[in-house]
Amino acid sequence: MKALSIKQPWATAIAIGVKPVENRTKRTHFRGRIALHTSAKPMPGSPRDTIGHKRWDTLTNAQKETIWEGMKVTGAIIGEATIVDCVENHPSIWTDAGHYQWVLEDVVLYDEPIMGIKGALGLWEWEKPYYVVGSAELVNNIIV
Repeated sequence: MKALSIKQPWATAIAIGVKPVENRTKRTHFRGRIALHTSAKPMPGSPRDTIGHKRWDTLTNAQKETIWEGMKVTGAIIGEATIVDCVENHPSIWTDAGHYQWVLEDVVLYDEPIMGIKGALGLWEWEKPYYVVGSAELVNNIIV
């Protein structure tokens, strides 16, 4: 399956279903299921500063706590999502101007991250182990 490396805290925000888009400088024509990989190094600073106060203030306390805890998980596969579109100027508050938004749906957060996975730039191939299960059937915009 394809995988996408994403820096923390963005990866966890996607995996828990609060961030419906991944902002990228390049368009993708790929549509389908991907693994969500956390990059080896998170963004510098606190999640609140990285995400921005406007976005941070829309999150519940449970979501904020999950994102803070997620900052500790790097170099791991943490879940899956489906790329359903690639657009510019998506209406989400998570959209960054001047980027393409890879629109994500059917998000699943794994019960346990798969640690020790080296990522790559862009979409890359990853072989999913048979034993991986998610914490929900599908998150799909429902926060668990």
